[in-house]
Amino acid sequence: LHISDLFNLLTKQLKSVESWNSEVFNVGGGVSGSVSLCELTTMCREFTGKTIPVHSSKETRPNDLLCYLSDCAKVQKRYDWKPQVSPPQLISEIADWIRGNATALKPILA
Repeated sequence: LHISDLFNLLTKQLKSVESWNSEVFNVGGGVSGSVSLCELTTMCREFTGKTIPVHSSKETRPNDLLCYLSDCAKVQKRYDWKPQVSPPQLISEIADWIRGNATALKPILA
């Protein structure tokens, strides 16, 4: 979920704070913003030009999530909101930010 999408939702919520009744909402990219690890890895390679070794493990560990999707239907309906930034755009912006801050990030980048 892009920070601007979250900000837009919070802005909508703050404009109607008087109607909030302690409801809890799931917020995330939802089905339309979902990507597999394989798809995400491909996007990262595409936008950074970097490749790191990736391997799979046949075993499923006790805390592995096989699939996670945020069900945002409730918050979308209540606030007429949905994420606008696509996963490729989000990854592209992160890659641009990393390039723009390479000097400061040098100690942690390989």
